[in-house]
Amino acid sequence: MLELILGLPLLLILLFATVELGLLFSNMQRLEMASRAGASVASQMALPTMDPIPADVLNAINTSLAGSGIVVEKITLEHTYDAGNPGDVGNTVELTTGGNCPDPIFMPPLPVPINRPYARVTICAATDSLAPNCMKMFKFDLSDRVSQQATTLRHEL
Repeated sequence: MLELILGLPLLLILLFATVELGLLFSNMQRLEMASRAGASVASQMALPTMDPIPADVLNAINTSLAGSGIVVEKITLEHTYDAGNPGDVGNTVELTTGGNCPDPIFMPPLPVPINRPYARVTICAATDSLAPNCMKMFKFDLSDRVSQQATTLRHEL
């Protein structure tokens, strides 16, 4: 009985950590798939140079995230599509919806295709909407953290 009393807290911590991290990684993959879906749609259409982000891109993202309970804070579409010369690289244009997402502490520069038009979709979500915050009592708090996923595809129009 003494072994159970001593071992049970450790087993509970291990169980909570397994559940929380499993759900976090699963929902991070969903966020990545939504980013890919948005970038796929954006890479196959004529893109605007001014806000807002096209509805088709937002619909692809929302369809991928439907039923997951993930709350998206910010969506950014960056592209170099030039409507006057579809095959040429234009100026970098950044379209944003939302805006309640702080910049990450460390974000390495994302590579871009050289001399080719591209479309990049970045989705930002609060990490506590990706997983339950059940490790908070053990000083592993997710409430002030942000998760971002970005996908860059060559523009094919």
